Amino acid sequence: MDGNPYAPPTAAVADLAPVGLERRGILVMIALTLVTLGLYYPIWFLRRLDALNDLHSRMKLPRWPFVVALAAFVVELIVDVADGLGGGSLIGRGPATFLTVVRLAFSLLLLLHCYLVKDILEDHLATFGKSVKLSRAMIFFFQIYYLQYVINRDVVGSSATAA
Repeated sequence: MDGNPYAPPTAAVADLAPVGLERRGILVMIALTLVTLGLYYPIWFLRRLDALNDLHSRMKLPRWPFVVALAAFVVELIVDVADGLGGGSLIGRGPATFLTVVRLAFSLLLLLHCYLVKDILEDHLATFGKSVKLSRAMIFFFQIYYLQYVINRDVVGSSATAA
């Protein structure tokens, strides 16, 4: 036997953060949201989807809501830019109202998925003995920015300190 018999065992420890979840600056995320005119919001989900689904939770995120939301945001952005260049009457009042309703519906769908991510993160952290309860109010007001803050603090931050 080599070494100290009283030393702790050197077994591999499960990592709290699977590949794909990494630390992101919240201010950078806000800047990306502004620069991309809101397109970053569904992109945030798509970029983390596989890593979130790899977490220790019985709940999983489907891909289709984020792809469809991104497509709807792109169509609305193109129409808004074309409408602005065309003097504001390119598509008419009815289709413009319809696009606004579609955007609102997908915004609500993405908000609901923020709450699903909340549940996934809580399940995952509970698996490792961390009793973390995320704030529903913070998710309502700050959405992906609060979720990324929790990922930075509890998932990615804790993988470096896992023993």
